[in-house]
Amino acid sequence: IVKHVDEATSPEEAHKAILKVQEDLKAGKSFEQLADENSDCPGNGGDLGFFPRGEMVQEFEDVVFSMEKGQISDIIETNFGFHIAKLYDKLPVRAVPFDKVKDKIIERLVLMPK
Repeated sequence: IVKHVDEATSPEEAHKAILKVQEDLKAGKSFEQLADENSDCPGNGGDLGFFPRGEMVQEFEDVVFSMEKGQISDIIETNFGFHIAKLYDKLPVRAVPFDKVKDKIIERLVLMPK
C-alpha cells in the first residue's frame, strides 16, 4: 500500500493517509481490500509479485527482506512516499543460468556511470 508524495500531495497529507490505513489494519481490516481502496497504486490487492533484491528502493527492500511470511510491516518511508507491505511468501535463493541474465548484465554495465 503506497501513498505518494508529489506535487498534488504533501508529505503531511500522505503520512496522515497512511496512518489511517495502518489504523484500519490494526482494527482487523483486510490488507488486500485496503490496498485496493486506499493505495495510490490500486489493483491486485497490493500484490507486487516476487521480486529479487535490487529491484525496489533500498528502504523498502531492507524492511521486506527482513519480514516473515504473513507479516505486515510498519510504515516505510521512501523518496516515493509512505508504504505498508505484507509479505506473502519467499522463494529460496537460487542460481540463475547465465543465458537468462546475460542481457540484463550487459545493460547494467553499459548504463553504469564511468
